[in-house]
Amino acid sequence: MSKDKISDYSSTSAGANLNTDIAGINIDEGCPPSGINNAIRALMSQIKDLQTGVSGDTLPIAAGGTGEATAASARAALGVALNADVLGYVAPGAAGNFLTSTGTDWTSAALATAVAVTSVTAGAGISLSASTGDVTITNTGVTDITAGAGISVSANTGSITISALGGGFTNMEVFTSPGTWTNPGTVEKVKVTVVGGGGNGGVGATNVYANGGGAGGAAIEVIPFPSATDVTVTVGGAGGTSSFGPYCSATGGANGRPGTGLAGQGSGGTINITGGEGYGNGGNSILGAGGGIRTAAPSAGYPGGNYGGGGGSGYDTRPGGTGAGGVVIVEY
Repeated sequence: MSKDKISDYSSTSAGANLNTDIAGINIDEGCPPSGINNAIRALMSQIKDLQTGVSGDTLPIAAGGTGEATAASARAALGVALNADVLGYVAPGAAGNFLTSTGTDWTSAALATAVAVTSVTAGAGISLSASTGDVTITNTGVTDITAGAGISVSANTGSITISALGGGFTNMEVFTSPGTWTNPGTVEKVKVTVVGGGGNGGVGATNVYANGGGAGGAAIEVIPFPSATDVTVTVGGAGGTSSFGPYCSATGGANGRPGTGLAGQGSGGTINITGGEGYGNGGNSILGAGGGIRTAAPSAGYPGGNYGGGGGSGYDTRPGGTGAGGVVIVEY
């Protein structure tokens, strides 16, 4: 049989009909001298075919090969599982993409894809500030990161500085009349202080004073809710109730009368506060003092102080002072 590839040869060097030809060229004892030259050329061609993989021969694993003709069967023979032991082919996608894990596989993703960063370790080109929490990444050459809240980019070096944002609330909106608190679109937590209106002072009798109005109650609460949520705000006038949507509210103080001007109450808050009761003077709220008695004719009692203070009593048949309106303070 003509020996047309390496696997056709015998590992035994000599013997009847063993290794006596190369590609059908006789190299047995007494062969023509010209056959030797031709046989060597044919052998060189067969070796090259083995190297390039066109001969049909395979190298066994023990000889450094896989013993297989395809990539799939070679992986199986070697016990190498695709995407478990080795990474399978991932289409590169657009220029500038990077590999990102889906948890079970890898995919090509654009730089704009959000990547959650849970920790940063200082290293070459990365410095951390222990006092502020700022992260500086130097000489990155990045050109497509947009500066924003807490992020600055150097056009000269491509360095990126990520500033630690300060804790707590940074904005305050004060409502002294009813309205709507409009969420900027990203706020998911607010601190609200709600104060009811103070009650009016009572009308005095002849040569005597009555009772001041009670102060409005108060409620304070930190409220989490979905971003983009707008909330209706109610602000009570004298003696009226204030509220922040359905979350928390505070009733106003009662008007002064021959009895004590009863105070308002907070409800729904993490802290609920009762206002001060009115006697001669108006009751004090958490934000404003009550009005005092004014005996000089023909004036009425003093009005309540800022936000929820009760009005002072009138004297000698004169009217009491007006209770101060409530307030709703929203911090975010």
